[in-house]
Formats: sequence, structure tokens, C-alpha cells
Amino acid sequence: MPTPRSTVIARPGAITQARALADLSVRDLGAAAGVSHGTVNNVERGRSSISRDKAEAVAGALRLSVHELFVHADGAPLNPS
Repeated sequence: MPTPRSTVIARPGAITQARALADLSVRDLGAAAGVSHGTVNNVERGRSSISRDKAEAVAGALRLSVHELFVHADGAPLNPS
């Protein structure tokens, strides 16, 4: 079972705003990040957490730092890796 520190959650509104600025649909972002559009949708809406690796892929697809979009599942800020 993942621990709170091995998964991350999106900062409220961060992915939605970044995706809109990048003019990407949920499907486009999922394809660019190599994750399903359902994963993007659930994380964006705060319904689920994802692994740090997937979070980095989503952030990279948006050309942002993972720290700008995500926090640890326990709410603690991410430290640079």
C-alpha cells in the first residue's frame, strides 16, 4: 500500500489552470504525459492521488515543475528531487 509520501495530490486548481493556459484537453495532457485521461481527470478534480513519477510526467507535459502543481498526499510540500 502506498504511503502518504510515495503519492502526491494536485494543488487545488493548479492542473486545471496550467492545462487551460497550455490549451490542452484532459485527453491531450494524458497523452503527452503518458497517463490515462481518467487519471488526469481524477487527479485534477482531487479525487485521487498519483505516484511521484506520474506527477513529474504530468508537470513535464505542462512544462512546469512538479512542485508548482503537487503536494504530498499528507499535504506537505514536495522537496526538490
